[in-house]
Amino acid sequence: MNADSVTINDMRSTDNNLNQPETWKVKICLLGDGAVGKTSLINQFVKQHFTDRYLLTIGTNTYKKRIAIKRPGQPDIYLSFIIWDIMGQLTFRQVFLPQYLKGSRGALLVCDLTRRETLERLDDWMDLMFVEWGEIPLVFIGNKNDLTDLHEFGKDELESFSKDFGCGSFLTSAKTGENVEEAFQALGRKIIDNPPPNLPLVKVREEPKQLTPDIPVQNFNCIK
Repeated sequence: MNADSVTINDMRSTDNNLNQPETWKVKICLLGDGAVGKTSLINQFVKQHFTDRYLLTIGTNTYKKRIAIKRPGQPDIYLSFIIWDIMGQLTFRQVFLPQYLKGSRGALLVCDLTRRETLERLDDWMDLMFVEWGEIPLVFIGNKNDLTDLHEFGKDELESFSKDFGCGSFLTSAKTGENVEEAFQALGRKIIDNPPPNLPLVKVREEPKQLTPDIPVQNFNCIK
């Protein structure tokens, strides 16, 4: 283990012994079919911004945001999320997904409440994840909760699906911001409380001055 890689126990010990909070870099992914709103959720979380214009993600985009995970009676833990927004089309999944999953500490599984098939196809995403990652912290999201007249399923079905995997779930709206911050916070807490085995966290060498660096950090366009 190098000097900048630590386990969760190391992190807690270090965090308790320092006056200044440390920041730990964590790669997470958003997975789900195309047009379920993954990019819009990230833009709402990182920039508090929403647009109705649909832009197809080609390959994957990455974003950064630093958040404070609140722990009652304990110091906050700061996570610098490196957020991977991964293309949902089937061809991409089969060819490129395994290399983009490498090193992920957690994932948000996103479906569209107005399209039942996007919930059903989360099984396919789960199969790919278990092959590549094994078990990692997960949170399920049913997006577009603002489009109530168009819903094809709801909270009960999403909760039933997520409980089969021992995971929590949220109904979100990337448009209004409903439960978006809460879903990312929940994933952060799960990563801290149930870290993936053999994936130590990495300390950020320099503390960002703000909690929300608001720009994408890289764009990987693997499909021409």
